[in-house]
Amino acid sequence: MKQGYNPLHLICESCGAPIRYEIGTGLYKCQYCGNTKAPYDKIEKTKKWKEVRQSALINDIHNSKAVFYSCLGCGAKVIVLENEAIGKCAFCNSNLVRKEYEESDIFPSLIIPFEIKEDEAKEKLKKFINKNFLLRRNKVLKHIDELKGYYLPYQFVRGPVECKIFRDVSEKQYHAYTYVDELAVNTSKQLSNEVLDACEPFDWEKSQDFSFGYIAGHKVKIQDINDKELINRVYNEVKDDFIPVVEKTLETKGIDVFPESSSLEELPVLLPFYFIKRIGLCVGINGQNGNVALTFYKTRDRSRFWFIEPLLTAIIIGLITYLLSKQLELTIYAFIAIALIAFTVFSNKRDKHEETIIYSDKKNKKLEDSKTVTPIFKEEIKGEIKEVKIKFFPIGRVIALLLKVIIFNILPLIIVLLIKLINHSPFETLCFRYIGLWLVISVPISIIFWFAYARRDIYDNPVLYALNDNGKYKRVRKNDLKSTIRLIIDLFKDGGLGFGLLLGGLPLLMFIMSIYLMLVG
Repeated sequence: MKQGYNPLHLICESCGAPIRYEIGTGLYKCQYCGNTKAPYDKIEKTKKWKEVRQSALINDIHNSKAVFYSCLGCGAKVIVLENEAIGKCAFCNSNLVRKEYEESDIFPSLIIPFEIKEDEAKEKLKKFINKNFLLRRNKVLKHIDELKGYYLPYQFVRGPVECKIFRDVSEKQYHAYTYVDELAVNTSKQLSNEVLDACEPFDWEKSQDFSFGYIAGHKVKIQDINDKELINRVYNEVKDDFIPVVEKTLETKGIDVFPESSSLEELPVLLPFYFIKRIGLCVGINGQNGNVALTFYKTRDRSRFWFIEPLLTAIIIGLITYLLSKQLELTIYAFIAIALIAFTVFSNKRDKHEETIIYSDKKNKKLEDSKTVTPIFKEEIKGEIKEVKIKFFPIGRVIALLLKVIIFNILPLIIVLLIKLINHSPFETLCFRYIGLWLVISVPISIIFWFAYARRDIYDNPVLYALNDNGKYKRVRKNDLKSTIRLIIDLFKDGGLGFGLLLGGLPLLMFIMSIYLMLVG
């Protein structure tokens, strides 16, 4: 990098030490002197630097002997130096026509030069497809001689982001805050974003101030998406990096993320790529480090394994039934009944979350590649917005839930024992078997209530641990009795009057009969 202002570096203007963005305060803070800086101030400084660079490049166009071409098919805009050979469009195989420079053309501020030669790129691609037997090898090899080297247009993105998050089968809206850095957003509409993303990362320390001299012997593609599409791509990139982190926190693959930000710093850059673009195939090779990625444009549902939880639940209930009854027929009935209930409830209000299948030679996982800082979640607590940690099944909550279920199912027995204790009656006369009258009703009610209401309530009302002034997290206590009463009311509302009478009247009758028969035998 040249000396002077470097928009990629996060440096304190007071002492020259590194600065870091703090999500909690929303400010850049120096790690040495403690000086702070608002994101907007840095954005403005970078914006002015970009304007100076753009003016210098526009003035340099005529001296550079740069020639502009436009594709008659896909509209791609390409730059080469005068007398450079250029054939048909590498993106759609249509004819190219020479054009004049337009003021709307956006030139890059920075460039990362090629370090991998074309022959090396082809060898890396051959080794990659030879290692992956599941790939359609012949389709790739048939087009390997069409591998093209281009500087592709990107936007370097950095800044704070707020994300609204919705979890499947839950009505709660979460608010997460994070910071993205070194996020490269492809601004070429002809190539697969997923493939190019999978070819990252780049070593940004090797970037240079762009000048037309760097493109000698290479072709350059100009940005051809508008500002609205650019911001959509930025948010999609943020979402893709953000999702693996949030999935871990919210314990599901079924989430929808909606990012937004008013403080993103953007910088146009050129990145080196070799690629093949054909119908049903897109190959990308990082021109700096040789990372390979490709797709055949097939997709899959990211949350496709949602059925595991209801299946395991049905199996566990089936095993418990068998251990208690030793009857295979009863066990099968219990398994089928629970499976029908579980799969119906779990599949309700579940969206499809599709992702393109990408084959890449990178060994590190997407979560490790993420350019997002681990997000923090915030919730309104007693009228104040606080940073929180989210837990769905802490040990205390699990124990409380188990105790509630056990007490509900043996409540007639508890009442009978109390009556006998008060009356000093002998416990030997207690007819335990009549608790079965209640269990026939209480066990199915417990299961239905868990699947249809209690489980949903757990995800709508997670256990929160709020960050206090002393830097420690303390659990936020809620009125569990009020929540339980609300759930029961919802159950009767959803079921209607007939269902309510059935659900309330029959269990009440069985409850009273169970107590009476256990007392009198």
